[in-house]
Amino acid sequence: MEPERLWPPPPDEKPPRILICASAIGIYGNHDAEVFREEAEPAQDFLASVCREWEAATEPAVQKGIRVVNLRLASFKSTGRGAR
Repeated sequence: MEPERLWPPPPDEKPPRILICASAIGIYGNHDAEVFREEAEPAQDFLASVCREWEAATEPAVQKGIRVVNLRLASFKSTGRGAR
């Protein structure tokens, strides 16, 4: 879906106070044992570029004064029952 389809909200609709954007830790690239902080530079691979563009699509909301929260989520595999 293109960001232009999601923003702006229709004129008769009140804009939200908070926009939660679900992104991924893939923005940091593929690393086995490294710990990353939010300030870390994004990787330069395909998945990182998708994450950067996805998060950049929230900029119009930021410009309108809406609080934007970028959740960088991940799943992990358990030795007992698969992905968690």
